[in-house]
Amino acid sequence: LWEVFESDSSSGSSVIRRIADPASTERDSEGRRVGMAAGLALSLEARKAGLPSEPDSIWVGVPRVPMRSMRKGAPGVGEWALFRGAAVTAEGSLLLEGPGP
Repeated sequence: LWEVFESDSSSGSSVIRRIADPASTERDSEGRRVGMAAGLALSLEARKAGLPSEPDSIWVGVPRVPMRSMRKGAPGVGEWALFRGAAVTAEGSLLLEGPGP
């Protein structure tokens, strides 16, 4: 599971800008996890796994449950909304298809 650092879900478009791998040990000078451009990072991970890396082949799961309940455990199968990637922007963000979360 990747952690979203920066996103925009305003009306009309949904963009995931920066994400980080919680399992990563890479940190910045202040001890925080290093964020990466979402579209580029997810494309790279798909390529490493031998999967198609085009934006429309990337699906993002967004939990439908409040953050408080996620602290107790991972959401169940029916508690996720799936969104397909539409494009990778010039700065490497992932633009989601449809209205988004």
